[in-house]
Amino acid sequence: MLYILEMIGKGIGIGLLCILILLVTVLLALLFVPIRYRLQGKKEETGTPEGMVRVSWLFSLLCCFAVWEGKLHYGVKICGVSIFDNLNKGHRKKTQKKQTRKREKKAGRKRKPEETYKDEPVLPEQKWEVRNETTQSRLEKEPEETARPVQTGQKAQEGKGRKRTEKASIWDKLYHIWEKVLSFFRKLGSLMEKLLEFPGKLCKKTEDWQEKAEWYLNFFQQEKFRRAFALVKKQLLFLWRSIRPKMIRADIRLGFADPSVTGQVLAWTGMMYPFFGKTVTIRPDFEETVCSGKAVIKGRIILFALLRAALILYFNKDIRQLIHIWKKEDAVHDRQ
Repeated sequence: MLYILEMIGKGIGIGLLCILILLVTVLLALLFVPIRYRLQGKKEETGTPEGMVRVSWLFSLLCCFAVWEGKLHYGVKICGVSIFDNLNKGHRKKTQKKQTRKREKKAGRKRKPEETYKDEPVLPEQKWEVRNETTQSRLEKEPEETARPVQTGQKAQEGKGRKRTEKASIWDKLYHIWEKVLSFFRKLGSLMEKLLEFPGKLCKKTEDWQEKAEWYLNFFQQEKFRRAFALVKKQLLFLWRSIRPKMIRADIRLGFADPSVTGQVLAWTGMMYPFFGKTVTIRPDFEETVCSGKAVIKGRIILFALLRAALILYFNKDIRQLIHIWKKEDAVHDRQ
């Protein structure tokens, strides 16, 4: 019995160790195996532009792509087998079914009982019942109307009331005009008060702006800020070196209606030649308006580099202290 328990414990331990090794290998692969990207575009003189974006990981074990050839085509593949494809018929049917269900839910509502009676055929017995109901409702309403007594002296009282209301309406109009005059003078007085208070408020605001400007100058002139800025610059350069494209190839033909514009564009692109290298060729055309060519960009991204830079910046004391000081100053200004 003990031997069997020992064997079961060894098997469980070996299984857990295998799972742990598998998780560690997957984590290391995620951190150190580069994610490769490829951007490709093409434009003929007469046709429509075409483009493709492809991102792959671990020798195309996982691949995501997006292609534009008159219409957008995107999807996801694992080991060459497509898991998701927007142009797949099955996916289309599913999306259409979902859309129809949503429309039915939005448009679907319970029919009222009146509508059901309109749609369904009415039998002669039901017609007789409906007539009886209408006659009963009429008989119930008639005594209520007849029960109201007619007052003979009511018209005379109404005439007197009209005269009184006409007199009251004249006084109401005069009172309304007086209120408008008073409100006008009140508004004028409040406007004068604001105009008199404006110079003092302007001086106070200028003092506040001066204090803020002095605080920002002192903040940016601190030694901590200089050290933090140098560290951020260093990490950003490191990230750019690890993310930047490793290969850029392009053959572009450009031409505008105005030859001077073509010359300006050529001069600007000539300044970028040290970054692109000899693999990028631009052919100017000073006679026709043309924009055509091909371009391919390749590169890779290592997640460990991103994680390393993020951790260095997060655990830096200078950056933390500067963020704390900035938050305090924002809180003080918000209170004011």
